[in-house]
Amino acid sequence: APSVYTYDTPDTLLQVTSIGYFIDKSGQLEEDDIINAVTGDGFVILGVTSDTSTVSLLVSDTSDLLTIDDLPTTAFGELLVAEPTPVSQILSINGMSGKVITLQSGTGVAAVVDGEFNCTTGGGLGAYATIATNRTLPYRPGEGGECKLTARFDAGVTGTAQLAGLLSLTDSLSFAMFGSIFGVLRLHHGELETQELQITTAATGAGNVTVTVDGTAYVVPVTNDTAQVNAKEITTSLTAQVANYLFSADDDTVLAIATVAIEATLPFGFSAGAVPS
Repeated sequence: APSVYTYDTPDTLLQVTSIGYFIDKSGQLEEDDIINAVTGDGFVILGVTSDTSTVSLLVSDTSDLLTIDDLPTTAFGELLVAEPTPVSQILSINGMSGKVITLQSGTGVAAVVDGEFNCTTGGGLGAYATIATNRTLPYRPGEGGECKLTARFDAGVTGTAQLAGLLSLTDSLSFAMFGSIFGVLRLHHGELETQELQITTAATGAGNVTVTVDGTAYVVPVTNDTAQVNAKEITTSLTAQVANYLFSADDDTVLAIATVAIEATLPFGFSAGAVPS
């Protein structure tokens, strides 16, 4: 909030120059006077809204400035302020730099077009494209965050969504367009589909196994090796074949996590087929 206030004549009104609100006063205003200005309807003083709070204004030595008498100052008398510290800044003129991550599936494309970040889905069912910073904005109690951006949305198409703002895979506070409806979207406490596949018995011969992910069967080659190696082989193969999921191997277990917050309603499964174990 601003710390400097001016008044035109000592007995008419005080004016908050950088906000545009004013408060009526009565009596002669002189140097070193303390004025308790009570907030009223339509008035905002240093962020104090319409309640019974008061704020003290002190006339400065120049007798044409009013300064708040309890704002923090440095050892040299300047107003002590805090400036926002960016967690991440990305510029489209730099292309897809190391500060940017992209997620895309199907006919979706995330790219820089004519110096602007551009996301298009194409016409494929379930396709998406996302451009985001590779750093997150962590929540810390008592702290706030802000996001500054400029975005342009295409004309809305039924069955599509366009988002710009603070986003993660499970939470969002963003400007959004769903079809032709524009507004502000708030999502919270979303969950991603996660699955585990544990290899309890290692393959004793080379061959192909079948892994079903959300209803789709994938053929995966494995070798005559340990359960840990088989888990790594399955992870590598599924990563190359399956969209919308991330795979990793932890000892003898394959971990799968969705990259979109959509509930998987179809089955997951495993079949060794003719591979001996």
